[in-house]
Amino acid sequence: MHHKPSARLEIFRQRLRFLRKRAGLTQAEFAEKIGAGTDDVIMRLERGAAKGISLTHLAGLLNLANEMGFSLGFLLGEDSRVVPMSEDELKDALVGLWAAKRLREQAAEMEAGPKPNADAWPEEPE
Repeated sequence: MHHKPSARLEIFRQRLRFLRKRAGLTQAEFAEKIGAGTDDVIMRLERGAAKGISLTHLAGLLNLANEMGFSLGFLLGEDSRVVPMSEDELKDALVGLWAAKRLREQAAEMEAGPKPNADAWPEEPE
């Protein structure tokens, strides 16, 4: 099953809230469990906003979801099965998230152009 990005985000948002409520946790308690420190992270995720969300937050979320018996595929709308993730699936998911983040950073660096090299000798005037 393939979803448009906006549909996938909506599914993730809804299933994240479902996961939190199923655990009987407030946003602040849920944030603490995933290592976010503040419920602001959970509020943003449940609204579908990703700014300020770190890979550490996502790793904590995936670990907690796995402990509760939910797979990454479930959270992302790939399946409706409630199946724990294996350690290898979790590692693969985190590597994929890291790689995607790094690609976005590299694309932004390319768009910004080359950085001046502070160690280079100044060019002599002609």
